[in-house]
Amino acid sequence: MLLKNNKNILLKRINNLEDLVKAQNNELEKYKNIAIEQKNIIEKINNLEKASNEQKKEIEKIKNWKNEYDYEIQEMQANKINKITLSKIDSKIINKIEELEFLENRLKNNEILKKKNIIFKLLYRATQEGNNIRTFHNKCDNIKGTLTIVKTTKGMRFGGYTEQNWYNSDKSNRIQRKDSKGVCFCFSLDLFKIYNFNDNSDFSIQCLYNYGPYFGNTFFRIQNNNGLLYGYTDYTTGCGLFGKIDNDYEFNNGQKEFSVIEMEVFQIIFDN
Repeated sequence: MLLKNNKNILLKRINNLEDLVKAQNNELEKYKNIAIEQKNIIEKINNLEKASNEQKKEIEKIKNWKNEYDYEIQEMQANKINKITLSKIDSKIINKIEELEFLENRLKNNEILKKKNIIFKLLYRATQEGNNIRTFHNKCDNIKGTLTIVKTTKGMRFGGYTEQNWYNSDKSNRIQRKDSKGVCFCFSLDLFKIYNFNDNSDFSIQCLYNYGPYFGNTFFRIQNNNGLLYGYTDYTTGCGLFGKIDNDYEFNNGQKEFSVIEMEVFQIIFDN
């Protein structure tokens, strides 16, 4: 009887243990399933992060494309404005809107002129009309208000403006003329610098048959040399006919002499 009871107790314990193992296995399976779900979730998160990174890259690409597009549009608009503005002057020497505005601002040197438009009428271009002083006089003499722009073979660009007219005087005469107060000036396009005529001086330009534009004595002058246009400046820091300079012959890169690759003369017309 005792043996039978012990057997029953043992069987009951075995059953309880089996139930406990079964319950633990069930719990373990649950944990496995949870671990699998977590793994899936982590994979989904990683995939989402990866996709997010890819999207970020795509968004960055699109932003870069937009920036490039906006820049190209701005460049096109700026070039269009530049071309429209530069179309005001038929010049092979002036090639930037800032250079044209630089000259226009000085030409409009009083409140009346500031309200007017400027017309640049081309009178003479060396590469078009020929490197001949006589041709310059034929095209430009007896015309008031002319702007001369010179480009040297070394790339320096400068010039001058006078309200007085050029004149092909006979061989024996040198004609000196003086502009009204505040009108005549010379300039450097490379330095963006204006050299205003000293109104206390006796003359601002000189006219001789064998010279072209001749400003002061001598800010710069143009003449022929072996069939080519040749120039000379004697303007040093000690000169006072035009505005102060910081270095001798600074607008010609420190050189007294120069050869001309291009010269243009425009009549300046102030239009309402």
